Amino acid sequence: MAQRNVELQYIGGKEKCIPYTDFLNKKSCRRRSTCNSGSCKGSLLERQGRRTLEKREKEHQMFTFFDDYYQDEDNSMPKKGKTERLWEVINDINRTGTYKHTSDELAWAARTAWRNAARCVGRSMWKSLVVKDERSLSTCEEIFTAICNNLRETYNGGNIIPTAVIFHQRTDDSKPGIRIWNDLIISFAGYLQPNGDVCGDPKNVYLTNFAKDYGWKPDYTAFDVLPLIITDIHERTRCFELPEDIRNYVVAIKHSRIPAISDLNLKWYTIPSVSSMMLEAGGIQYTAAPIAGFFQDTEISVMDLLNASRYNMLETVGLAMELDITNNSSYWKSQVGLEFNRAVYESFKNAGVSIIDHFTISERFLSFMKEEIEIRGGCPSDWVWVVPPLSSGLVPTFHQEMIRYTLSPSYEYQMAVDEYFENVKKKVSFRSVAWSVLLFCSMFKKAAKHRKTISIVYATETGTARDFATSSVGLFEYGFIVNIMSMNDVNVDAVNFYQSISSSCCTIFICSTFGEGEPPLMGKTFGEHLNQIRLGEKPEWIRNLEFAVFGLGSSDYPNFLAFGKAIYNTLKGVKCTPIVQLGVGDDTKDQASDFSVWIDKAFKACCSRYTRSDTSKMDKVSKMSTLYRWRLESPRPLQITLQEKVGSIGRLIKFTVKNRKVLSKDKKELKYLQLDLSSNEVPSYLPGDHIAILPKNSNKHINLVMGNLMSNPFTKMSYRLETKVSGSKSWTTSNYPPGASFLDFISYFIDLHCLPKERIITYLRSKMNDLMIFTDFTRFTNLESLFEMLPPCLLDSPGFVGCLNETSRRLYSIATGNPDSTTVSIIASMAEFELDGKTYLGFCSNYLQSLAEGDPVYGYILSNNSNNMRLNEDPSKPMILVANGSGYAPFRAFIQRRAHEAYLGQQIGPIFLFFGCRTENHVIYEDDIKGIDQQNGLSIKVITAFSRQPNTPKRYVQDLIKKNATIISHNVVEKGGSIYVCGGQKMAKAVESIITKILRKSKPAVTVDELIASGRYQTEYYS
Repeated sequence: MAQRNVELQYIGGKEKCIPYTDFLNKKSCRRRSTCNSGSCKGSLLERQGRRTLEKREKEHQMFTFFDDYYQDEDNSMPKKGKTERLWEVINDINRTGTYKHTSDELAWAARTAWRNAARCVGRSMWKSLVVKDERSLSTCEEIFTAICNNLRETYNGGNIIPTAVIFHQRTDDSKPGIRIWNDLIISFAGYLQPNGDVCGDPKNVYLTNFAKDYGWKPDYTAFDVLPLIITDIHERTRCFELPEDIRNYVVAIKHSRIPAISDLNLKWYTIPSVSSMMLEAGGIQYTAAPIAGFFQDTEISVMDLLNASRYNMLETVGLAMELDITNNSSYWKSQVGLEFNRAVYESFKNAGVSIIDHFTISERFLSFMKEEIEIRGGCPSDWVWVVPPLSSGLVPTFHQEMIRYTLSPSYEYQMAVDEYFENVKKKVSFRSVAWSVLLFCSMFKKAAKHRKTISIVYATETGTARDFATSSVGLFEYGFIVNIMSMNDVNVDAVNFYQSISSSCCTIFICSTFGEGEPPLMGKTFGEHLNQIRLGEKPEWIRNLEFAVFGLGSSDYPNFLAFGKAIYNTLKGVKCTPIVQLGVGDDTKDQASDFSVWIDKAFKACCSRYTRSDTSKMDKVSKMSTLYRWRLESPRPLQITLQEKVGSIGRLIKFTVKNRKVLSKDKKELKYLQLDLSSNEVPSYLPGDHIAILPKNSNKHINLVMGNLMSNPFTKMSYRLETKVSGSKSWTTSNYPPGASFLDFISYFIDLHCLPKERIITYLRSKMNDLMIFTDFTRFTNLESLFEMLPPCLLDSPGFVGCLNETSRRLYSIATGNPDSTTVSIIASMAEFELDGKTYLGFCSNYLQSLAEGDPVYGYILSNNSNNMRLNEDPSKPMILVANGSGYAPFRAFIQRRAHEAYLGQQIGPIFLFFGCRTENHVIYEDDIKGIDQQNGLSIKVITAFSRQPNTPKRYVQDLIKKNATIISHNVVEKGGSIYVCGGQKMAKAVESIITKILRKSKPAVTVDELIASGRYQTEYYS
């Protein structure tokens, strides 16, 4: 601090270049040690709590206080003369150790302390400060009531009046005195998430937890108004929820021209009532002296909502405004600051709440500073705080030199709530820390030399095996170097692929089975190499191979886990060593939980075989939880992120629903639905090909997630979901493609229909333990029942989403046979299931039935698949088509293709359709076949079986085939026709059994296997 006259220049323009001389700094009540001849520390925040006063300092302040009070005749109204009053004060001090200010002395002290506040740019109104003397109150309840009453008077219907309310002074220096532990009377809570993010205001995380310890039950939103925590004169601490009318002293932030800012649903409180600072005057400390005024616009916009250490909305607003936030030279930050500040100012003005812009208040401050220097000979000012954070160089205070010093009376920082209530941790010397770091580094280097490599290989059709593989990388990285590979890498670089396996101490295969026991498309080459091993080849990579296999599939199909079993049995058969038994992941059960148990066993087996670690310690590692968090990402169109989800399996197409038709005579009964999907991007396809539909979650489920999860991101913002294993320092992007908006993410990427119960229960247990809620939450059956039994906003958004499964495609046979059409038709059976006495539709069934004409549908065509049924290349050969329900779909395409060939003049063999359904209402082929058999001699004979027709015996398609055995033997054996079967699995097996018997009796006798080998017996069935 300079104890001399200081000239303060204005360097912003000639008209204001006359220097001001500040000599008031000589009266500074204490020296600061921030600056010296070698360094200036004027920009340091310096928020350390003010200590209690020594006796000499109290006496000095007391005498100075009354000198200034009686000298300031324009602003003070003493009732006694100075000498008389001083003798009265001295007698009180000698008798009690302290004295009390009169009401006028107290009011002058509060106003002058504001006048002296070097960091306040709005103190030009110091004379109008309304001061309430509440020193007679002593209990928490009385103090809280007084604060609320004063806050209502301050608000004044939005026309805010600056006020201060002063409570009892500190009388015992060993105690905190009356304290209001909140920094501000009205402020927002902050909830620390497991992933390190904060929902709400990060500034208030400790106070939020402190309030919860005192019984506060928050709503867990980003803008929950904190309760007040008060310690009274008797050292009792209480927590008080502010009344509803005061909690509503908030303004929604909206922009008149940029709706995207309004859509962010941001808000801010209307009154900056500072409550944690202490009024120090005349040697007396008033530890509870909240002072309130109104906001300057940039305090809210820049310092609170955009600030990276607070709500951190800078990038979010930038993306909402569709700015390029990847390039600083685009000045996107300046645009955000300007428009968002405008939104704040307009919102307060439109709400009728007092606020002032930073240009006006800066001009007022400069006038105030000039006036103060003329009257008092100086004006203590902290340039770093007085100059606004936005448009700084455009305001006059930026160009004005200032000097910071402290005058008494003053408002002082105090010990924060966490400092006071938390035990001070023992300090660790730098020497001991350094030795610990060196020892750890030495141990880590030695351990790293002995780390071995684990290879994880996956083959997937829908993405589940890939997700399991990538989720296990973090686990194995605790003890190994991990190499993760796709089986598709065999097609890219087979040599490197097998060298990686050879150099690994163990290879873990995680593979799904597709179709009728086939490997996924990416695993076909590897499957062929396995066949060669079974035939006797012994490639180098299988020598001394140790491995583990987890197979995925559905037990509804006969060749369950066929590919996984093939890998396991083939490698075991050539003397390779499995470290654990074959893992089984059944799609009809909780695959994720089964995989979690199996991978835990595999990890422990690897640790015990390849490391020196104590396997008992591995329990802690294998049970470490996975954390998730949202991070802002540059936006990408939905079609691009969905294409990334699909991968190289197919080219994503955005279809439009051209026509929607209920395939039932009774249109009220939605059993079968035909959708015609059009797009100019439809590639060429063949009858028997499939379309993969990417289903969308229902609006009902989406709204449940939006309304019941805590810390949901903004719906229109784009994000990536990041993950890490607890204890790890590094976050990695999850398997979900980054860049989708949150609304698109919960619509298309996570399955809200079929919940992985075990994973969710594990997640819920951790949340329940934290909040001591003892609900029997294991009884939930779906999303609705889950949220019904839980308190609102208990579950954090990234953590809950991380528990869910990724949405899977749904395959439908293409039901159109015109090779040049831009329309693809599907026939969907509305899958139903019973749950808790209610009937529900399946995920995709519910999605399809909700579609209307013109709605978008995302999907892709699956061609060139060996599992697809194919027409006989000779159209003159007969066709036997056997179907039940929606299994008719590919045969619709077959018949249309044969009709097209007949139109072109080709000779077409007879077509026999054996069709089964429940009742006449479910006959779905009539409109298609009606009239076709009259075209160019096309012959179609339909034979139908009804299993639940009233007053009619049950009949199934296998019964019809048995009854019409001559049609089969004549057209297949004698004329070389083909048999195609599509529908339910049980029907397909029953039909195969009947046809086997028919063919055995035919002359010459033929077997089904012979027909399959020649492509003349093809099946496609579903569970």
